[in-house]
Amino acid sequence: QHQKTNIKSPIDGIVAEKYFDEKEYIAPGQPICRIANLDNIKITMWVTDKDLPALKKADTVATTFAAIPNKEFTGKIISIGSVANQETRTFPVEIMLANANHQIKGGMLCKVSFINARLENVIVIPRDLVLEGEYKYVFIAKNDTAILRKVSIIAAEDNKVVVEGINPEEAIISTGHKQLIDGDKINIKNKDSN
Repeated sequence: QHQKTNIKSPIDGIVAEKYFDEKEYIAPGQPICRIANLDNIKITMWVTDKDLPALKKADTVATTFAAIPNKEFTGKIISIGSVANQETRTFPVEIMLANANHQIKGGMLCKVSFINARLENVIVIPRDLVLEGEYKYVFIAKNDTAILRKVSIIAAEDNKVVVEGINPEEAIISTGHKQLIDGDKINIKNKDSN
């Protein structure tokens, strides 16, 4: 039987796992190894129903791996699940990623970034300028006076936030703002002066 057996893999790849050692008995139909093709990597991420409308098949996403620092890979969405996982209430999204040099290994953990909303004509400020108390607020300069202005944060990323409640032409106080009280008199210095 052994002489008449020719074992072939249906795909090209590498042996990822062996289930038997040499000279062990193998019954017909038993798998003897697992073959992995690393030319393309399929990533499955789970997203909430809130993020689902922002994703479309064939969209590109940015992917980073902790094991491969300072490098970003671009993947393409190949499938979006229609039914949520019963336990997590999240939907599976599959991404295909080219991996010609096999830098990415099977089973590596990754971070996937995608745009879930597009905001236009908004005010973006450093997060540090937003002060918190009973509500969120910033100080604006008006006629040499610090005016407390209540704001809402509608989006955030890293150290920047998108705020509502101020106008683009208003000057936000960025130095000494944490020591101010509403109505304090301020001295505005020209940035170009020494």
